[in-house]
Amino acid sequence: MKKVLSLSMGSSRRDHVAEVSLFGDDFQVQRIGTDGDKKKLQELYELYDGKVDAFGMGGFDLWVHYANRAYRFKEASFVIRNVKHTPVADGSKVKSTLEAMSVHTLVQQGIIHPETQTVMIPSATSRYFLYKAFQKEGFKVRWGDLAFGLGIGNDAMDSEVLMNIVAYVAWPLLVKVPFHWLYPVKNQDTIEPKYKKAYDSADIIAGDFHLIYKHLPEWMGGKTIITNTLTEEEIIVLKNRGVRYVISVTPEFQGRSFGTNVLEACICAHFGRPPDQITIEECKDLFQQYPIQPRIIKLSDEGDEQ
Repeated sequence: MKKVLSLSMGSSRRDHVAEVSLFGDDFQVQRIGTDGDKKKLQELYELYDGKVDAFGMGGFDLWVHYANRAYRFKEASFVIRNVKHTPVADGSKVKSTLEAMSVHTLVQQGIIHPETQTVMIPSATSRYFLYKAFQKEGFKVRWGDLAFGLGIGNDAMDSEVLMNIVAYVAWPLLVKVPFHWLYPVKNQDTIEPKYKKAYDSADIIAGDFHLIYKHLPEWMGGKTIITNTLTEEEIIVLKNRGVRYVISVTPEFQGRSFGTNVLEACICAHFGRPPDQITIEECKDLFQQYPIQPRIIKLSDEGDEQ
């Protein structure tokens, strides 16, 4: 049995262990959160280096990919600088393959509708391939990076030209700042309603779950959330706020959906190679050989007339 360990800067309340069959292999998958303790996270990476088949990097990103450019986060690189033996996966390849493929699947199944629905992605510059996948299917797509990432304004934007400018100017600088400036690392279970105008501007909210969840409005009647790394408790919160569908693009492992980093770590363990030695084409071929269907949970009937 292959062992995959997801080490996260996020909440330890989300810790979980599961045994799953995936890609023709058997895996023991475990998540350990450090509640924002970067020193403890580094110690865990060094403790388990060489003792598991692959690491998933949670609560952190190692890379952000935008169009044909890639930027590496300084803080995450420092944390894993002494990892010599075990591959570290942050989910980048899953974001650029499975997430995009899932959008097409959901349109084909009639779950989402480009003719009548608008999409909002809180951090589209870190989910570029998801953004382009919705565009390809004909959706109007809005991006919320200025509000959710930089705290500027209360709304999402429409202009892709402006998004390109923001991405190409900001990312070379942002990958050098502390990650918690950009992302909810601590207190991930606490909701602070903000950016209601951005949420209200779309029928579908897509992308990183913690960014979506952190600022949920009190009411999300009839909306669809497309994301990953869901727990049953969070699904109940979404139901109570009127969400119509919650959809995870990553598979369910014994009661919860893990993040893209876990799925990518499983891919690394399957191939026996680190992410930089696995091509996008190999990932796509794997997902076609072993299809992973989006986990679709209907929470309410509101919006069924769409």
